Amino acid sequence: MSIDYRFSVAPMMGYTTPYARYFYRLLSKKAVLFTEMVASQALVRGNQNILCQKNDLENPVILQVGGNDEKDMAKCSNIAEKYNYDGINLNIGCPSKKVLKGRFGACLMQEPIKVSQMVKSIKRESSLEISIKCRTGVDDKDNYDFLKNFIALTSEAGCKVFFVHARKAHLKGLSPKQNRTIPKLEYEKVYKLKNDFPHLKIILNGGINNLNNFNEHYSNLDGIMMGRAIQKNPFILLDVDKKIFKINETDKKNKIKIINNYFIFIQNYIGKISSYHLISPLLAMYFGAPNSKSLKQKINDYIITKNFEKLEKICIDSFS
Repeated sequence: MSIDYRFSVAPMMGYTTPYARYFYRLLSKKAVLFTEMVASQALVRGNQNILCQKNDLENPVILQVGGNDEKDMAKCSNIAEKYNYDGINLNIGCPSKKVLKGRFGACLMQEPIKVSQMVKSIKRESSLEISIKCRTGVDDKDNYDFLKNFIALTSEAGCKVFFVHARKAHLKGLSPKQNRTIPKLEYEKVYKLKNDFPHLKIILNGGINNLNNFNEHYSNLDGIMMGRAIQKNPFILLDVDKKIFKINETDKKNKIKIINNYFIFIQNYIGKISSYHLISPLLAMYFGAPNSKSLKQKINDYIITKNFEKLEKICIDSFS
């Protein structure tokens, strides 16, 4: 079944964990979710039950993989099918030093033939939909023809869905965080891609902090992807189904009930998983609140002592 990409939550290392994805799904039935990036070698050779942990309530959810070996990528696609993911996404956009050292992520935009080989390898082994997450360019290779050539070659290999972060990647000199904010946004390049490749699905990522401009972007593209704004305030997702997917819900979602349901869910993992990981989907909202220093201290104390009853009360009190 074809995936509706009108709205996606970006893959984020340390944030789009199975627990965060469960919480996001309580907020939106339709948003497309992504895993954290998983290195292909780790997935093929490591503990797949841990690396692919998910709940079927998360779907639609896509497994993001980083790597440069076509055989490993083919195996990863089989693993993704085994764990009931809806698609597999190739990370061709991350500019971190660790990823660069492994010769994958954004540096692979300079090797469209290699990326095409990985796409073909996946298509031979799996029926899952393949997508690529990339940038508008890399270092001094930042003209539109470079981007167009990358899209042309990889789409000819069989990839029909592209999530384009509308900034070029600086492989040296900028941290991953700086790469998300310092390079200028180039929305027009992404719009032009859709014009030149109307048969492809082109989704915009980068600099989108709310849903206000969705219609403007959607008139030019196939959808938007938000990341850090959702991490900072996941309750943005409460408006996604109605505003973007045009679903008229009879029951207005209740924030307190959603928080209750989330804390019921994580009861099964207390003592097995880091308390910080379990509560992290909600942390950013409270760490940025007024008088947050004392609030941070309370939350940290409750996380350390695994006092989830008090943690739940803090969350509920903020909406009472």
